[in-house]
Amino acid sequence: MALIVISGYSDFDYVKAGLKQGAVNYLKKPIDTDELVEALQSAIEHIEKQKNYQQMADLAMQAQTRALLQSTDTQNGKNLMQKLQISRDQNIRLIGILNSKPPMELVAYLQMMTTVKGSF
Repeated sequence: MALIVISGYSDFDYVKAGLKQGAVNYLKKPIDTDELVEALQSAIEHIEKQKNYQQMADLAMQAQTRALLQSTDTQNGKNLMQKLQISRDQNIRLIGILNSKPPMELVAYLQMMTTVKGSF
């Protein structure tokens, strides 16, 4: 969702408050039709950029997970254990899901497990 603030007030505090809430634009009343169309087109472009960014982030996370799970480099395993604060004495299991969107039920289950140190 892209937020466009529309207000009859010219006080900059309203503009600032809107931007703090994540607004992508601020329009002052009365609104010019061309200005509104331009703001809507800009908001649509903003949404598309955010979707593309999220897809790239998901792919990067998937590639990083795949590389970690397929690595024979013991240093990667040590780094992961340090990051998750796991000692060598602990019995651990690593579940790798190479789907960028794991089922929400599984994510919720892993988050509620006290024995799970981390999930992504």
